[in-house]
Parts: sequence; C-alpha cells; structure tokens
Amino acid sequence: MAQYQSHISFSTLIALIYAFFGFAVWDIIPESVLLASVIIVITGMLPDVDATGGVPEREMGGLLAAIAPIFILELFPSVRAGGVTRIALVVILSYLVTRYIVVRGLQKFTIHRGMIHSIPASIIVFELAFLLFHDVYWKERMYLSAAAFLGFLSHLVLDGYCNLDLV
Repeated sequence: MAQYQSHISFSTLIALIYAFFGFAVWDIIPESVLLASVIIVITGMLPDVDATGGVPEREMGGLLAAIAPIFILELFPSVRAGGVTRIALVVILSYLVTRYIVVRGLQKFTIHRGMIHSIPASIIVFELAFLLFHDVYWKERMYLSAAAFLGFLSHLVLDGYCNLDLV
C-alpha cells in the first residue's frame, strides 16, 4: 500500500497535468482550473478516510468536516437568509457532526480498503461533485466533476501499483 506522502505527490502530479490540459487545451477559466487541482489532491486522499489511526485519517476527517458546511449551505439556501448568526451556528454544528459522528462512523462501520476503495465509490464522488456544482456552466461542471473522479481514481491506481509483486 502506498504511503500518505506518495498519494499526495501522485495526486499533485495528476492535478498539474490536468490543470495544464484544462487551461491550455480545453479553455477552462483559471478559477475552475485551480479549484479542479485542489479537488484532485483532496479526492486523491479521500479513500483513506476509513483508515484507523495515523495522519490520513486525522487529516481527511478534518478536511471533510471543513468542507461539510459548504454542502449544507448549498443544499439549504434558507440558512444563508438567516444572517451571520445562523450561518455560524450551521457551520460549527456541521463541522462537529461531520468530524465526530460521520467520520468516526465511517471508521467504525467500514474496513480500510473496503467499499470506499472501489471504482463505484469513485463514481459516487463524481456524482456528488456534479450535484454540488449545479450552478456552474456545463463545461466547467464536467471538468470539476471529472477532477473529483480522477483524484479518487489516482489513489486506487497508486494502491494497486504498490501492491504489484512482479518478482
């Protein structure tokens, strides 16, 4: 199995290549190219969210908890209309629920390299990204969703490569 640093390095390399093609070949706006690069690096580590102990579990748990408020605020626009107080409350609560209930539930009820380490899970990540960026122009929406899929798939490919024993 590949190490944490290997996954970050490999997904960063994939992100740089993807960013080059997005900007130079597919004429994607720079904001979407930068966001796609970050998405690739994040989703390149996402399959390790079910790892028990160590850096990947801690970092991915914190990152998912930090991103969760974006989903909540996007899914429930009435929260934004409630003012700063309601937004702050929702952000803090969604962070705590994600960090201490969702992530720990994933670790308790899944095994490392189980269902989360699979191609169907990468398709689910693509679909979630596609739904999250519903207000983005179609070309950029597909570009960002494909970045999520590619980052997740890079993790699976690197794990598969490191498990090869050709000798």
